[in-house]
Amino acid sequence: MNSPESVGRNAPCPCGSGKKYKKCCWEADLSAKATEAAIYRQEKAEQPATAEHSGMGIHPYAIAKMVANPSPNLLTEMSKRQIKALKDKWSIPNVARLETDEIVSRLEKLGIDGHQAAFVEMTNGRTSAWSVGKTWMDALSVPPHEGDVDFICLAACELWKRYCPERPSMEMLDDWVTEGYDLSQARKNVEAVEIWLRVWEHVRPRIEPHMTTLHAADAVFQVSQFFGNWIQDFTMEIHNAVIRDQKYAEIGIRVTHEVLGQFVDEDLNTVLNFRCELGGLLFRKRSPKRRAWAFATADS
Repeated sequence: MNSPESVGRNAPCPCGSGKKYKKCCWEADLSAKATEAAIYRQEKAEQPATAEHSGMGIHPYAIAKMVANPSPNLLTEMSKRQIKALKDKWSIPNVARLETDEIVSRLEKLGIDGHQAAFVEMTNGRTSAWSVGKTWMDALSVPPHEGDVDFICLAACELWKRYCPERPSMEMLDDWVTEGYDLSQARKNVEAVEIWLRVWEHVRPRIEPHMTTLHAADAVFQVSQFFGNWIQDFTMEIHNAVIRDQKYAEIGIRVTHEVLGQFVDEDLNTVLNFRCELGGLLFRKRSPKRRAWAFATADS
């Protein structure tokens, strides 16, 4: 398997087909890499991070999403014991179906104040709802039962969505990233760009000046996709959206400039890929006839 990070998307595919990598084996290689990462991180899931950003490389909420709806490839790598254990856990959909009063009541029985005022105060200075749940557990005089551990953290994630929707948590951003991929797969390019643009607008201020490589940004992008993969998918999706609506050329130019300005120590191959993307966006912005031709041939 080739690494999607080591072969440029616009480079010839290593398989020898003569096509560009992004038009040939890139998606399959990326999927295989994501599966490998999911398997590795599933092994770590029993010891989730306690810090706001643990360096684990993926957020426990993303793991919860993976194990709640495991891929066939992931299932083949898991034992029967592991699969049964997953079915017995609290899941994101199960918690989401509960009314707010019921979530708060269940938390109160565990000795946790889940009312809005107390919760909002807990979120000050945080970006992860999961870290709120961990803080709750650390403050308990009696450690919670194993089944309650999952509920506490997932309840914190759900309450953040309901109490603080204007200030999305990392878990909410993860949901948006996933939704964007679903839209992209359905060829709803404009809708995918719109939701990923919201992700970028919230993630960008969290990227610190010293994070000058795509890998470094993973520290503030602990979702179910690596930051480097996602940002490249985002810029490529913008190109698809431009075919439908030229206004996205200007948006793509801005985003690509921001990426190039932040990740100044990224490897040359990746930088050249972004510069090629930028050149294509500038061309499309200035060539409406070319855009009309691309739209007419997009589905041919």
